[in-house]
Amino acid sequence: MGDPLEDAKRRLKHRLLGRCGIHAVGIRRADNAVCLYAAAVEDPELVALLPDIEREVAPLRVLLIEEAPPTTAV
Repeated sequence: MGDPLEDAKRRLKHRLLGRCGIHAVGIRRADNAVCLYAAAVEDPELVALLPDIEREVAPLRVLLIEEAPPTTAV
């Protein structure tokens, strides 16, 4: 059996990256949580989708982190 955090991260990354302003998916082992990094955590589509995401990864937690997407260095 694999690592539940890594498995959840992989599933969410595949399904959500690029949607609802989500630009990264990570994990926080200390919090037993999957982190979703989004440009705006108040995005209506993301807020509506959050309960489904939380059910999908339960008993793990989901943390929404508001962070601007990375920019290309010149």
